Amino acid sequence: MMAMLKSLFETHAFLKQLEKEHHSIWEELGRPRWKVHFGETSFRDAVKKIRSHEFASLEDPVLEGCYKAIKRADRTAVITAVTVFSITLFQAIMS
Repeated sequence: MMAMLKSLFETHAFLKQLEKEHHSIWEELGRPRWKVHFGETSFRDAVKKIRSHEFASLEDPVLEGCYKAIKRADRTAVITAVTVFSITLFQAIMS
């Protein structure tokens, strides 16, 4: 859960930096903000672009740091989920 929150906060920081330093790109993306609104796709589309590392060409160290932190948090969340699932499955089989 903590890794997922870290990823969300880093994504927010990424978008804030994009808004601040690369405003025209942020505008092109549709001014993405995290919202609980199922019809709004700008945040989802921006996250897809972040995860595919499309902003590397901007050579912005803040964006790159956020990208790396997002990837670490995602990796940690996946590893933790697989570990918990494996332990649970092992305990279920052994009992």
